Amino acid sequence: MTPDRDAILAGTELLVRTGRFELAVAEFEKFVHDQPGAWPMAAMLADLFRRAGETAATEGRSAEAIAYFGLVAKWRAARGDRLGADELRTRIEILELDDVEAQLQVVRSSGHEASARIGSTPADPHMRAAAALAREAVARGDALEAAVHLTAEMAGDDASTLLTIAEVLLRAGQLDRGIAIADLAMTTDHRLADAVARLGSEVAAREPNAGFLLIEMADVIRLQEAAERAAKSA
Repeated sequence: MTPDRDAILAGTELLVRTGRFELAVAEFEKFVHDQPGAWPMAAMLADLFRRAGETAATEGRSAEAIAYFGLVAKWRAARGDRLGADELRTRIEILELDDVEAQLQVVRSSGHEASARIGSTPADPHMRAAAALAREAVARGDALEAAVHLTAEMAGDDASTLLTIAEVLLRAGQLDRGIAIADLAMTTDHRLADAVARLGSEVAAREPNAGFLLIEMADVIRLQEAAERAAKSA
């Protein structure tokens, strides 16, 4: 291994150890693009990311684990390792369902079908019924069905819950609804722009157009925030 490759491996390991997984993923993609013939080094980095993904999954950092597994699955598929890619995609599906279930804990409080966050008007029987159906779908492992029953109204004025609902919809493939609710979340609370941009990066791995649109929308909000801050300080 050349000193340059040593530096690349060491730098990538540092990004992983310090939790900057988005930068680590970007460095891997750049390396593979710039040096397509350097597959032994790419294989070492892919193994590093797979192990990092296992650690993240064990520690409950689902988004990080999904990013690592998705990257390695994409690389394996490009090299013709279909079985290896499918193995990681199965892990991703399990993680996503686990994440959906965690996000929908708000509809699973003991003795109630809706919590104080999702279903801010618990007296509404239609909303309670929808929340209960979403809960039951998650319990069956059916993220697609869960997404059908989620609406922006369930979040009330809570922008963070809006973004949670947007995530579930996007992961279930309901891109238009998910993008619209993510936009509403940012409009309600501009501080969520960074979270929407990160979500866009995840979505782009499977749905580039939708993912990049989310990133662009977040950039618009961040530019507006920067302009407002500059105007106030002028």
